[in-house]
Amino acid sequence: MTTNLEKLKVQINSSELSDSEQKHLITLFSKAKNKDLEKVVILFEEDENWIRKICDNYKAKLLTFSTNDQEGWQKLLLEEYHTVSQL
Repeated sequence: MTTNLEKLKVQINSSELSDSEQKHLITLFSKAKNKDLEKVVILFEEDENWIRKICDNYKAKLLTFSTNDQEGWQKLLLEEYHTVSQL
């Protein structure tokens, strides 16, 4: 039986992300439970552009967190909310 993480690995590794971005995104998803990844697999199957969007969002969060940019963090969360609410 193929796990959702294994499915995500295939999707991410076949994306246009750099090797480093692929590795970081897979590491991020590896921390989630299999059941929690079901919707991500479906999202990526429906529109592979979400792989880039989620990777960019993750990198932006890491940057704002590491620089303690509170205003940037709030902006990211607001953008994320508006993006997700349109799904």
